[in-house]
Amino acid sequence: MPGGLLHCQAVLDDPTVYVTDHEGTDVSIPPQTIAIAGPTTLYLLDAPIFRDADDDAGFYAAALGSSSAWPGAVVYKSADQFAWTSLLAITSPATVGSATTALGDHGPYTWDEANTVTIRLVRGSLASDSELNVLNGANAGLLANEVLQWRTATLNGDGTYTLSGLLRGRKGSEGQTGNHAAGDRFVLIDSAAWRRLSADSAELNTTRYYKGVTIGGRVEDTPTLPFINTGRGKKPYAPVRVEGSRDGSDNLTISWVRRTRLSAEWLDYVEEVPLGEASEAYEIDILDGADVVRTLEASGPSVVYSVADQTSDFGGPQASVSVRVYQLSSVVDRGYPAEATV
Repeated sequence: MPGGLLHCQAVLDDPTVYVTDHEGTDVSIPPQTIAIAGPTTLYLLDAPIFRDADDDAGFYAAALGSSSAWPGAVVYKSADQFAWTSLLAITSPATVGSATTALGDHGPYTWDEANTVTIRLVRGSLASDSELNVLNGANAGLLANEVLQWRTATLNGDGTYTLSGLLRGRKGSEGQTGNHAAGDRFVLIDSAAWRRLSADSAELNTTRYYKGVTIGGRVEDTPTLPFINTGRGKKPYAPVRVEGSRDGSDNLTISWVRRTRLSAEWLDYVEEVPLGEASEAYEIDILDGADVVRTLEASGPSVVYSVADQTSDFGGPQASVSVRVYQLSSVVDRGYPAEATV
């Protein structure tokens, strides 16, 4: 105010308004636990494709958290470990574990009733199913790099599961049936939990870096996972029924039946499965022991190994020849080999 005067206004306080005749009641409050989301374990899976819609140069990702409060994770990618780009979120935890026993070798195309494998899960459960449902795609998992299925999952007293009644080498992975050991990674194939990470074909066989950042967490606090995508999903399956026939001059015709990665259902009145590649092409290695002495090319399911070439390679016509047959991909070049002696 002018002259430095202060103006004050006061109101009388009546202490009786604070007195009450109501009594309080003790209320028991239960203890509360603050849920901690915890870190994410990220699984990057260079595996065959399981749906035609996934026919690209990418790969699958799955994840889970360390507690029931896990809210999901965002997958980040970097080429140099400095600049990070978010790709997608994973909110459904995967069913994962590892083998406590080594799965024995067995060929594909028939039920493996001789071998079993025992799995200890980090999270989730496994179940049994009927033979028909398994043949229609149920109960599939990725054990190391082999895709397998099972009819029976027996829960053991120690919490592990023993899988039996197996179908081996599914989705073109028959070359992996003899490569197992105790400790193999196991991931249940689950369309609800797996996500497809897109990738450019120029990045195949190149190290890239990934992080599974728990939602609400920080990129800087999350460990880095280096990963090389080899494009297994684009590799043509190995041909089957590799056979040989000779004419009167000892020219050898090598023939085979191709397979497909795509739309492989057995349809009525359809003799051949779809090609699944940009064009039909093959390379056929002629072997002398472990050495490749000649590579033949073909645009269809047969090729002629002439007597002149046999003489150049071996000194004369051969009663038997060891070969490897590859179908070619425009993205990853050679697919998986079919080996035979014809």
